[in-house]
Amino acid sequence: MEPALRTTQILAISGSDAQRIAQHRPAARLAPPDIHIELFSELGMLPLFNPDIEATDPPAVANFRAHLLTVDGILIASPEYAHGITGVMKNALNWMVGCETCRKQTGCPAQCFTARCPCAGFAQGNHHHHVCPDC
Repeated sequence: MEPALRTTQILAISGSDAQRIAQHRPAARLAPPDIHIELFSELGMLPLFNPDIEATDPPAVANFRAHLLTVDGILIASPEYAHGITGVMKNALNWMVGCETCRKQTGCPAQCFTARCPCAGFAQGNHHHHVCPDC
């Protein structure tokens, strides 16, 4: 009897609701059976990042970090906004990198991608995507 295949858990987060619908749902539908993509839709619930309250682990932040700690990888989509990423995505990244437990967990790959108007220059905003942290 062959052992059951382990399902790879991917957390998909997006810098906009429209992009979450346009990019992550097709990715979830097209994923092979051994990959489960969970669409995280609560980034807007995160309070603005503030290192003074970071130690209190606000409930929305604790929920976000709990999701991050249970996955094998992260799929990040953000539209280009003002030559960078959206504010909600930058805020989420700030909460991610501030998590000591998340920083200590290594080997969790993250993939960042975007959709843009062909007439817009994403190359100007692409430099912000290097901040996508490992878990």
